[in-house]
Amino acid sequence: LSDEKVDPSGTVFPACYSFVLGVEATNSQNIKASFSNYDPSGPVAYNNKHGYNYEIKAPGVNILSTIPGGNYRNLNGTSMATPMVSGAVAIMKSNNSALTNDEIFARIIQSSKNGVLQIKDAIEYDLKPSLFYQSTVVVDTLKTNPGDGDFLPDAGEYVGISFFVKNSGSKAENVYAKLKLGEFEDPSVATVVTDSINLGNIGIYGTLGHTENPLVLSISPNVVHGRSIVLEYEIGATNTNQKVKGSFDLRVTNAEELVGILSGEKTLTSDKLWVV
Repeated sequence: LSDEKVDPSGTVFPACYSFVLGVEATNSQNIKASFSNYDPSGPVAYNNKHGYNYEIKAPGVNILSTIPGGNYRNLNGTSMATPMVSGAVAIMKSNNSALTNDEIFARIIQSSKNGVLQIKDAIEYDLKPSLFYQSTVVVDTLKTNPGDGDFLPDAGEYVGISFFVKNSGSKAENVYAKLKLGEFEDPSVATVVTDSINLGNIGIYGTLGHTENPLVLSISPNVVHGRSIVLEYEIGATNTNQKVKGSFDLRVTNAEELVGILSGEKTLTSDKLWVV
């Protein structure tokens, strides 16, 4: 499917969806053509605000094509680039009828050079796992050491941290996730209780999480309200050398409720959120 724009009514044309193989057009220097749409988040991820996910590029400038009347003309467009990808898919299917659509997608993407289609390489390519971090889920409803159930990381709580991981390559075996405090983080603010977890296997274009068995972080009761704790993660699998590393901030809530009749003196300090 060639790439298309989103019209004023908000309708998303097919190639904008994440489950189709979108095609960008390139010129003779393998550079994106000026008229072509493109995916700002890259060939696989689709976390941009538009949800676009174009996966491959192919020549689309000055392509000789047929026109009515039995004549030929050089034309430009993603409509010129897309048939090349369609032809590559047909050749791959003809060469190996057992290939699934997901395998074809992954082979075309992984074998590309700077995102540009390489038909011969796609046919012969030895597919590899390709892991991507998608999102993080934080819960305070652990079976052991449960918190107050507001799904916020509160001072003094044990919280569970789960990652959702996507694989856009061949089967990833024994996928793991690791967690630690940031390199320059103060170790007194939190302790990583469970620092690694096995997620299992992920198939091609599969997504896997581990909310039932999360990594566990213990937050100090003295953390100032609004303090962000920097955490680092590593995601990998036993059948690939790829390691996905990154960091994120966990913003801590330190609140105290003032309920009923209060007698005596009470000093409201700036290190807490006071809820009346």
